[in-house]
Amino acid sequence: NRANYMTLYADILRDRGKFTEAQDCLFKAVRIAEALKDTFALGMCYKGIGHVYVGTQNMDKALEFYRKAYQSFDELNDREYSINVLTDIGISYRKSKPDSSLYYYKLVLAADSGNANLRTRVITLFNMGNTLVALGQIEKARSCYDEVFDICQKYGIVSGIPKVYSGYGSLEASKGNIRKAEEYYKKAIVLTQQADDRSTTIELMGELMR
Repeated sequence: NRANYMTLYADILRDRGKFTEAQDCLFKAVRIAEALKDTFALGMCYKGIGHVYVGTQNMDKALEFYRKAYQSFDELNDREYSINVLTDIGISYRKSKPDSSLYYYKLVLAADSGNANLRTRVITLFNMGNTLVALGQIEKARSCYDEVFDICQKYGIVSGIPKVYSGYGSLEASKGNIRKAEEYYKKAIVLTQQADDRSTTIELMGELMR
C-alpha cells in the first residue's frame, strides 16, 4: 500500500540528511497504515521513525518508536522483523551506550537461539565483538569472533569470513600488534575484492590506514 512506498521514500530522504522531511513523510504513512489497520506497515513506519531519531541523535525518542515497531511485529508473531528491530537498537547504541548495545545484542541471540537465521547471528556476534573491543574486553571479543568463524566455516557463509578477519585485526591493533593487524585486514580486503564488495573493501582500507 501507499504507506510502504512512503516509508521507502522516507529512507531515501533520511539517507540524504533530510530528517524533518523524512519524519513528516513517515508520520503521514503512520496515519495511512492505521486507517488500513495494516500492522506490518505500521511497524515499518515506526522503525523508520526510530532511524530518523537516531540520525538526529535523539536516542530516547528513537527507542520509543523502536519499541512500538517491535510491538507491532511481535503482535504479528513476525520473529524475523522483531529480531531486526532489536538489532537496530543495538547498533544505534553502539557508540553512545556500549553496555546498552550489548544488552540488545544478547536479546537478539536469545530470541534466535535456535539459529533460525544464521546470517543474523553472524552479524550480531560480529557487532558484539566490535563493542567488546571498544570496551577493552578483548578475550570476550575474541570468543565472539571465533564463534562467527566457526559458523561461517560450518555453514559456508562466505560473506562472514572477512568480518572475522577484520575483527581479529581490530583485536591485534588494540594490543599494539600492528603488523599482525595489517595481515588480518589485508586477508579481509582480498576476500571482499574477490566478492566485488566495494563498500566493505573501502571500509576495511580505512581501518588498515588508521
